[in-house]
Amino acid sequence: MKTRIIIILLLINIIPSFSQNRLTPETRVVSMSSFEYYQRVDSLLFSKENGRYKFALQVLPSFAPEYGLVYSSEAKQLILREANMNIWYGKRQLPKIEEYRLSITTEYADKLDSLLLSAVLSSSYLSDSRGHDGTVYNFRVDRGRYSASCWSPKNGNCARLVSITEEICKGVKFNDTSILDELSPEIDLLTNAFLDLLPEGGRLMDENGVLLIESKPKL
Repeated sequence: MKTRIIIILLLINIIPSFSQNRLTPETRVVSMSSFEYYQRVDSLLFSKENGRYKFALQVLPSFAPEYGLVYSSEAKQLILREANMNIWYGKRQLPKIEEYRLSITTEYADKLDSLLLSAVLSSSYLSDSRGHDGTVYNFRVDRGRYSASCWSPKNGNCARLVSITEEICKGVKFNDTSILDELSPEIDLLTNAFLDLLPEGGRLMDENGVLLIESKPKL
């Protein structure tokens, strides 16, 4: 009995250390077949924007159809695109892409942008936990200049981020802004959680010198 109690206590202490609190910076060194796959997914999900987007999410399941979410600053819309089949396994076929759009306010777009900026810029190579079969969530900010990803997160900030973005995709698909409104407090909390992971004094400017994000002062 004492042995069981000790093991349980050890597990309680160990499990939090495996929390997935940071994304992993996206640097792909892949085979030619994988490169062609990523290129094809990008062309099917994001080619209409031609790089002119504020932020984007790309979801790559091992077996289910891929999908992507992008914010168009010109249209002031979130755009969800879903393939009707897994693109990797349907290499010789042309997938059908369903598109859904939802108009949002500039303020809400800035809120989502802050969340994804803080998540991507607080990423770490030491946080890589990618496995074999699962789902890769790739987040892109500043028109794709910076990107980071996570693989099937079970806990921590990454799981919360995936949960939020999946709900946003649901809101876009069903044209339901109330889903996005309900997420607003959680978005603020998670943004602060990622900002806490940034180094003190960290800041990022865009190419025009506009401040995109700045770390919170340490107390």
